[in-house]
Amino acid sequence: MKFVEWAARRPMIFPYSPEHHALSEEVDHVCDAGNWYEDAMPLNVYASRSKRLQGLVNRVFDEVKGLIKVSTVSKTKDAIKTVLINLWFARFMGKPVRYSRDRSAYASNRRYGKLFFKYDRMIPVIDALAHLGYIQQKKGVWNSDKEIGRQSRMWATPRLWQHFYTHRLREPDFFHVRRPEELIILRDATRQKHKVGYRNTPEILRYKRALEEYNDYIDRHEITVNLDRTVEIDHRFLTETLYHSIVNNSIEVLSVVLSDTVIHPVRPYIHQFLPIPYRSIHSSCTPYHSLLPTMTQKKLPEATSIVYLREGRFVVDMLVNYLADLCRHAASIPDSDPASEFLAERFPMREIGLEQLTLRLAYEYLHRVYNRKSFSLGGRAYGALHQSIPKHLRPCIHIDGQPTVELDYSAYHILMLYHLEGIDYQIDPYEVCEGPDMRATYKAVGLVAINAKDERSAYGAIRNELKDRGIPLPAREKPLVSLVNTFREAHGPIAKYLFSDIGLTLQNKDSDIMNAILLSLMDREILGLSVFDSVIVQTRHRDTLYETMVREYRDAMKGFKPRL
Repeated sequence: MKFVEWAARRPMIFPYSPEHHALSEEVDHVCDAGNWYEDAMPLNVYASRSKRLQGLVNRVFDEVKGLIKVSTVSKTKDAIKTVLINLWFARFMGKPVRYSRDRSAYASNRRYGKLFFKYDRMIPVIDALAHLGYIQQKKGVWNSDKEIGRQSRMWATPRLWQHFYTHRLREPDFFHVRRPEELIILRDATRQKHKVGYRNTPEILRYKRALEEYNDYIDRHEITVNLDRTVEIDHRFLTETLYHSIVNNSIEVLSVVLSDTVIHPVRPYIHQFLPIPYRSIHSSCTPYHSLLPTMTQKKLPEATSIVYLREGRFVVDMLVNYLADLCRHAASIPDSDPASEFLAERFPMREIGLEQLTLRLAYEYLHRVYNRKSFSLGGRAYGALHQSIPKHLRPCIHIDGQPTVELDYSAYHILMLYHLEGIDYQIDPYEVCEGPDMRATYKAVGLVAINAKDERSAYGAIRNELKDRGIPLPAREKPLVSLVNTFREAHGPIAKYLFSDIGLTLQNKDSDIMNAILLSLMDREILGLSVFDSVIVQTRHRDTLYETMVREYRDAMKGFKPRL
């Protein structure tokens, strides 16, 4: 189908158009047996210099200020701006926005004040928007007996979509993910992992300077992902990584090359841009208080394309619209297990009509996170977009147009425990349990065992880990107990560390090693991309990376050599 024919047959109706504004408010009450409330977008902070957005913020502020106490105009407008961007972004993802109404969840420490809004400002703004008819909400719930709950949800009404439309905020070009201002984050020990304050010690200042230097350095490089027709992708990558990141401007589509022929007779094909059908079982809305332990209501977004075809970007727009429909379909699958199966389905890229796809990763900044109010627990660097690229796609990453190689520490934490005991253990700790065929199983068992606080809680965590990895339990009596006992017997010298909650302590060590590796590479004008226990560099720097990883590990771990 030619582009013109396709455009004529499938009219572009933007979500914020007058046609949508004319829809009944009842659209937002349509419920379905699905996972819509459960799968919500977290409230995040974005940056924007858009005059169009500021015009909308000013308009909304003029209405809000008559309903709430405004102590600082600029900060109240910032709160409104944050809420509006989150509502807009979540709408494109077909999801609601989740936020907390718990005062303790909001940063009270000045350290985080620039990034995380105060309770007394954010909650009144949200409630005022609800009073004005710009959003709808479902208040959060908490079951003290079961100690489980859900945060509140909010989503925009057609009235707000009309304002977005009027202010020409129709495409994801008016905001972007903010570069991190606070590079060191310390969390408490609660289930909510609230951010807490800390003093800037010389060591913390050294960590910050290293991160600032690295983030400035990576800004001078271009990180791309170059995919061809043979690469296998899955729906999770297309929806949760690619589409999500295109909409929030952390991924830029540099080029798209389409296939000439339809390869797959069933799979929806980008050329024709068939709208992906979704199943729906209409039912009355379930009261919010009965949604524990899961929220199983479903509110279907309207069937619509996301962007207009723009001159010179026909193919990119077709891809984005395809991903939008794919995202809506995934959100409409009623049950979590079928939804997970759909998202995990893997297929060659050519089956959806793509020959080549080149992406630029526009957000590659790092920050470090410490846990339980301690700078000796955790400390790993997070935030860079390449860390969310599936492992089997990471070989497609290019740095400044050059191919890359990835080296990783094998059985990282298990070997660390042996080396802490002064034992030079160099064989594969997972294969030694029951051979290579069971390696993946025992890798999951080992990772859970050293992170669990006790053996009893580990069994459920191991079951979930194996399920997430698609690994079946062995057909034997009490399979979980059998796996744990076999692992323990195979690693007697470090058995005392199993179920000891030592994982965060080991993360602290590996995070310092990774920091040293990245700085050492920068000293040699080499950019390294960290993925927790591995590093990606241009292929021509492979030998330098190997030497650096061995040296930094030996320096930190009593002279013992790692497995790479």
